[in-house]
Amino acid sequence: MLRRMGFRRLLPVVQVALYLVLVGPDTVYLWRYYRQSAVNTSSTFQLAAWQEMEGVPFRPTHINRAVPVRIRAAILLNLPAAVATGVVLVPLGLKGLVGELAIRLAMAPCVALLWYAVGLWIDRRLGFLPLRARPFSRFRLRLWWLLYAASIVLLGLGVGGVLLLILAVLLPSLGIGHSDVTAIFVVAAIFVMLLLSGWPIFAFIVCRTGLRRVRAAAPK
Repeated sequence: MLRRMGFRRLLPVVQVALYLVLVGPDTVYLWRYYRQSAVNTSSTFQLAAWQEMEGVPFRPTHINRAVPVRIRAAILLNLPAAVATGVVLVPLGLKGLVGELAIRLAMAPCVALLWYAVGLWIDRRLGFLPLRARPFSRFRLRLWWLLYAASIVLLGLGVGGVLLLILAVLLPSLGIGHSDVTAIFVVAAIFVMLLLSGWPIFAFIVCRTGLRRVRAAAPK
């Protein structure tokens, strides 16, 4: 049954469902807050004035809150889809709640496309689909070398993040300033999250496999 269905059909369904479970509750909250704020007032200054009046309790909004763990998990699990969505939507200049909601909604089809591509690659490696035989091309060889080098750089950034994290832990004992340690820690955390997402490792495997296939097709 799995052979007939294939990972290219199974993974998009499972991953989109998981994405909706992780992102859905918080997105519904944002949408309700957006509608309520649009109905109650059209001016943030007016809202602040109301909050300063006696008898009106202060209700902090979602602004400046920490990103929920579920949202971080969804982004890490679908990091290429998140990057692709941001590249498309950021130039549109969407900001605030509208931008955040647009990114989350637009990311869902990107998640499906991402995991379809992953499932297609797995199906071909497992023999569920035949591998396409393509003639040798120097352009494809250079392209795969470039992608392979990029995947190595991504892996290096992840490993470097781990080393920076260790360094950030040791620096306070050496008398280094708090601001410098904080900056190093933030950069290290970003690279470590990149490594923990698993995508640099997967990209390295895909690029190495593709490069070996192209080199194997080269004329002797």
